[in-house]
Amino acid sequence: MYNAIELKELTIKPKINDITLDVLREYYEIFLHPFIYTYTITKNDKTRMIALRFNTHNFCHLLGVETIAKRAVNYDKSKVMPPTNINCELLFYSKYDNAVIHLGLEKDSEEEYYIPRTFFVEKLETVEDKDIYIDNQEQITVKKENRIIML
Repeated sequence: MYNAIELKELTIKPKINDITLDVLREYYEIFLHPFIYTYTITKNDKTRMIALRFNTHNFCHLLGVETIAKRAVNYDKSKVMPPTNINCELLFYSKYDNAVIHLGLEKDSEEEYYIPRTFFVEKLETVEDKDIYIDNQEQITVKKENRIIML
């Protein structure tokens, strides 16, 4: 079993049996919740900054944003076939072997920052298979700018 700090420092893919929900909660509290992450999003040569916060009540929606936010799309669920109920504005994703890890974000209706809306993994049959959630979507560039503590 790992603790949150050991999990953060791993250089190998951990086995799911070595991670408890309590460790994930601790990881969230230590490495995600206290910070505001800022990103630069570029689309069609237009750049904007977004701020992402991890509120306590959003814990269930994500794990590991720092490793997921490598690629992104402007997400339009009408472009997903077969149809889906997944709803978000931006979809960060990373490919690992024959799986794609997704983190869907949307702007908080009362604040000026983004929050995690959905977190899911799409298993692909082969490494070459297309992911229905990012295929046909508008690719955007994402670059992590800051990780700001909110103590």
